[in-house]
Amino acid sequence: MRLWSSIKDNIFRFAFGPATVGVLRLLTRVRLIGRSNAMRFRGLTKHRGGIVVCNHTHYLDSAFAVWALWPRRLWFTSQAQNFSLPVAGRILSFWDVVGVVSGEGGKELFNAQVGVLLHEGKSVVIYPEGNLRSFEKELQPFHKGAFHVAITEQVPILPIVAVPETRKMWWGDLRRGMRVEVLPPVYPPSYPAEDEYVAAVTALRDQVFQMMSTRMAAEN
Repeated sequence: MRLWSSIKDNIFRFAFGPATVGVLRLLTRVRLIGRSNAMRFRGLTKHRGGIVVCNHTHYLDSAFAVWALWPRRLWFTSQAQNFSLPVAGRILSFWDVVGVVSGEGGKELFNAQVGVLLHEGKSVVIYPEGNLRSFEKELQPFHKGAFHVAITEQVPILPIVAVPETRKMWWGDLRRGMRVEVLPPVYPPSYPAEDEYVAAVTALRDQVFQMMSTRMAAEN
C-alpha cells in the first residue's frame, strides 16, 4: 500500500501536476496570483494536514488548486455518485478522492475520512458551496463541513478564489479567462468549549466567506 501511494505521489508530482499546469496556461487562459500564500500554506502543512477551500465556478477548478500548490499532492472531494461515471469515476478512484455521501451518516463518514488524511499530513480540497455554477461571479452560501473539520483537527485553511474575467486583446476582441487568486492562510480558533463550538464554526465559515467574497467583488 505504501509503495502504491508513493508511486501515485510521484505520478502527481512529475507527470500529472506539470501537465495540468501546461494545459491551464496554454488552453484556458488562467492567471494565477498569490502563489506566495500557497508557499506559506505548504510550510504550515509540511508535517500536518491542511484544508484548501475553493469556489466552484469552473469545470477545471480542481486544476487551479493543483497549479497553486504544485508539487504538493492534493486530495480532493467529490459527490459519491460521480464514482459511477464511466471515465471520470475511474480517475477519481485512482486518485483516492473522498466521496461526499448524502443521507444519514454521510457527514460523519466524510468527516472521519478527511480527518484520517489530515492526521497523515495530507492536504484536502473542499468546495464549501457544494454545487458547480459555471462562470458564476458571486459566491453561493457555504456549507460548514470544511470549517467544522478545520476546528476539530486544528489545521489551517487556504482560500482560493477563481473569478471569471474578459480580456481585451491587442486586435480588439474580448476573450474569456479566469483569474485565480490564492488568499492568506486562515488559522482556526483553538478548540472551543462545547457550548461555543457551533458559534466558532459559524464564525470561521463567515470569515473565509467574507475574504473570498471581497476579492471576487474587487475583480467584477
